[in-house]
Amino acid sequence: MSSPGAATDALARPAARRQLALIALVQVLVLACWFSASAVVPALRRDWEISSFQATLLTVAVQVGFVAGAVSSAALNLADRFPAHRVVAVSALVAASATGLIALAVDGAPWAVTLRFVTGVALAGVYPVGMKLMTSWFDRGRGFALGVLIAALTLGSAMPQLVTSFASLPWRGVLATASVTAASYARASQSTCRAGTGPGTTTKPHSSSAWAASEGRSVPTASALNQSSIARGLCRLTASRLAPRGRSRGARCRSGHGSLP
Repeated sequence: MSSPGAATDALARPAARRQLALIALVQVLVLACWFSASAVVPALRRDWEISSFQATLLTVAVQVGFVAGAVSSAALNLADRFPAHRVVAVSALVAASATGLIALAVDGAPWAVTLRFVTGVALAGVYPVGMKLMTSWFDRGRGFALGVLIAALTLGSAMPQLVTSFASLPWRGVLATASVTAASYARASQSTCRAGTGPGTTTKPHSSSAWAASEGRSVPTASALNQSSIARGLCRLTASRLAPRGRSRGARCRSGHGSLP
């Protein structure tokens, strides 16, 4: 005889899968803002006549912003105080706006680097909080769902390179495309993505931890997920283009950072 919990899992599975697909789609299209400027660095160096160091800052600023945003979000416990899907929507809209401003109104490195930092801060409210949404739907099968989100992160980060490969757009067009897709799915996140009823759900500040304790389960809160994201951001920052130029690409690949632009 099946337990009530197993029956509930079976009933919730279609909705969980649908939400996972929506969350992953939002991640793909919003995270296109991450490396949007890095994908057009050659054009920026030509049009703005910026140095190699300034070009590097366009990439590093996002990583630093992501770490700063993840630390701030964890310290303020934002995703446990406010509905997670709204945090994702607002963060996606901020990232889209910062990227769009570079495409429409910026003509030099200083403001571009500043807006890239803002983009990184905003993206810290998309990926870690998206993981929190996922955990609220998957008490079981969470490993598969996590793999889907990591794949979405990887694909989203590569989107600007795909756009520049298959479409002969000017650099402003590439950034505008990333901005428009992120803004569109900011709205989709607000209207379609919802938290489930599993252990990752937070209905009141700090209530999820109390609920899990009563059920004898451990819950990955948004703060805990942010700690993982902070570590990931630090790894990206360490492996950025500020690394010594004498280091070979083969050494970078052997160290596990060869996929970073």
